[in-house]
Amino acid sequence: MTPNSFRASSTEPGPEDGSVNFSDREKIVCTGAKSIDDVYKGLENVFQSLRNIGIDVKGTPEIKVQNIVASADLHSVLNLNAIAIGLGWRI
Repeated sequence: MTPNSFRASSTEPGPEDGSVNFSDREKIVCTGAKSIDDVYKGLENVFQSLRNIGIDVKGTPEIKVQNIVASADLHSVLNLNAIAIGLGWRI
């Protein structure tokens, strides 16, 4: 497989569960969940859905939570060029 032929699919199991990306490399990734509990709940729903369509999900797959992302609303319009110049970033 070449880097340009990576095959993947994506779905949204529920409004709070985030989205789940499937690859052809036996792994799935859940992103955008609102809490760690939502990650587990969403993935358990996906595991059960896969079983329901005949895909062999062995036992309870190990779930690793990593790369947590947070956001903050600054309640202000941001001038990205000014920020980049002010912080000394190359643009």
